[in-house]
Amino acid sequence: SPALKSSSDASDDALFQDQQQLIAQIIKVATGHRRRPLVITADRGRGKSAALGYAAAELLKQGKQHIIVTAPRVEALVSFFRHAGLALNLSRKRNTLQLGDSLIQFIPPDELLRSTPSADLLMVDEAAGIPLSLLTALLKKYSRVVFASTTHGYEGSGRGFVLRFKKILDQIAPQWKRATLNQPIRWSANDPLERFVFQSLLLKADTDEISLPASLELQDCSVRLVDRDELLANKTLLEQTFGLLVAAHYRTSPADLRNLLDGPNIQVYLMQWQQTVVGACLLAEEGGFDDELSAKVARGERRVRGHLIPQTLISHIGLSEAAPLRCGRIMRIAIDPALQGQGLGSRLIKLLTESAREQAFDYLASSFGATPELIHFWQACGFAPLRVGLSREASSAMHSVLVMCSLNQASAQVLDQASAIFWQQFPLMLADQYRELEAELVESLFYCRNVANSHCGETELNPHDWQMLQSFAEGQRIYDVCSVAIWKMSAQLLADKPFACELDPQAKQVLISRVLQHKTWSAVAEQTGLSGRKQITELLRALVQRWLKHHLG
Repeated sequence: SPALKSSSDASDDALFQDQQQLIAQIIKVATGHRRRPLVITADRGRGKSAALGYAAAELLKQGKQHIIVTAPRVEALVSFFRHAGLALNLSRKRNTLQLGDSLIQFIPPDELLRSTPSADLLMVDEAAGIPLSLLTALLKKYSRVVFASTTHGYEGSGRGFVLRFKKILDQIAPQWKRATLNQPIRWSANDPLERFVFQSLLLKADTDEISLPASLELQDCSVRLVDRDELLANKTLLEQTFGLLVAAHYRTSPADLRNLLDGPNIQVYLMQWQQTVVGACLLAEEGGFDDELSAKVARGERRVRGHLIPQTLISHIGLSEAAPLRCGRIMRIAIDPALQGQGLGSRLIKLLTESAREQAFDYLASSFGATPELIHFWQACGFAPLRVGLSREASSAMHSVLVMCSLNQASAQVLDQASAIFWQQFPLMLADQYRELEAELVESLFYCRNVANSHCGETELNPHDWQMLQSFAEGQRIYDVCSVAIWKMSAQLLADKPFACELDPQAKQVLISRVLQHKTWSAVAEQTGLSGRKQITELLRALVQRWLKHHLG
């Protein structure tokens, strides 16, 4: 490709063979059989984004109407748009290249998931910087997708991305293909500066060569608090630790290496099996505010860097009682991907909790992009949700969730207050701020609610509510007349985990989408596959009947 050559001073045609072949593979995804996504990995400077841009331009020339490209940040697509624009002789306007009626358009991941516009091809660049749950949703919604990622770089770990994504690809699109780019474009092969950067920033701190058994016994693994001087002195230990953090998380950068080694008030816990790191956890000390600082934080006059949890409790939840307490924020926890699901993460949290209590921490907390799986994990570890972020992060399309575990009586009182406030507000907010929250996530949050304390406040059923439920179940009254009582019932029902677990997913989707989130009948019908209002109402009547029988016999 002459255009591709113009981006480099090199003149050897063989230099561009990888890129030429890759462009052909990308075009085949858009023009060949459906459900055969392509996964591209390459180190920086190999021409990955340029190849994506030229392929998108060629597809427009061939008559394709709409190519969508997404990435964690639009700034990551500078090379993509530059090369696509060169091939089309066009300039980018508002993150779009337009050739007649045809478009190459950038759409942020969260907006893309929400609106799901049609496309001849979806390109996901720097996919390692996007959460797995979002990549999975895009894979399900689009039948022609190209995922591309830097193997080792600032955008995330391509290796870790492929490890985590492979099982999902095998399930949803078993005929997926993989491509790599090896030949450097920006510099020569084995460039000493590139090698120096990779070594100094541990960008190739992979765990590929480590041999692990298929399963481990918990008692065979030890957990210890590691002095960071030991990490600096032990290159193997440092590479294993950072390599694990890179492989297990969707977004890790060299800044994380700096925090690991010299971040203030950060403790490093390692889980090891026969001197091999299989788990890691970073704990940051936060809190301990005096009254003056607490008051300024509450009024929004101060933001104290590195104290996420206490500031959230004070300014967003309104609990100044949390100010003097000493918080241990779990910044990152990682278990080797090959060993996940065996209880190692729970054991690591348990032993970390014991260590934090010995060090006189008042409570542990964490904040993360919420998925049902993560909510269940933290609940099983004894942590309760206290706040859900009001908006989605653009790059992840996820709401953040703050969870907390008390370690003494003082923090237990704060936890009780914060939990009571959360459960007074959350059911009401589902019809407004959290109207688009996924039903599975809402369900997982309700499972964290203490059933013994769920029959209180806004959702408490009074005698009149029971009467309305009875009349609705018997077909004497319509849904609109009984909606308040059904809303209260739904909030209690979902908190009753044994009862809720027996319901099929369609029934729980109706309860959450129609009753709690107040979505339209047509929207709920589309979500659930039901025919419309009549069939949805019949399902609700059956649910109310079942609930009444469960409680009244």
